[in-house]
Amino acid sequence: MWITYAIYGFYKSICLFISINGSEKKELMLENITKTFNLIFNKESNIKTTGTVKWFNHTMGYGFVVPDNGKKDVFIHLSALKAVGLSNIEENQKIEYEVVEEKGRESATNIKLIYLKEITNEQK
Repeated sequence: MWITYAIYGFYKSICLFISINGSEKKELMLENITKTFNLIFNKESNIKTTGTVKWFNHTMGYGFVVPDNGKKDVFIHLSALKAVGLSNIEENQKIEYEVVEEKGRESATNIKLIYLKEITNEQK
């Protein structure tokens, strides 16, 4: 019976999403719909995003990344780096990552470094 109520609430959220004007409100509503769906069906979000490392202190074991989508800074823990075989990241490093909610805050996981190809005068 609970699944019926959950699906109905999900359906109502989608209807509200369609009726909203303004891209910022729609983006926020879509984020809430996604979180609701994931809670209903016990799934983690696997949406990859990119950003730039604001700072990371290896001694303290954490830092923050500034998402390219303009949302609030995301926490990075040393354990997330070690999980993908990294020991450190540098300030201003571009990364790709997934956002998960842990202990009431958003954290970066499944981190991958993005290497930007430098264009030399010979390539122009």
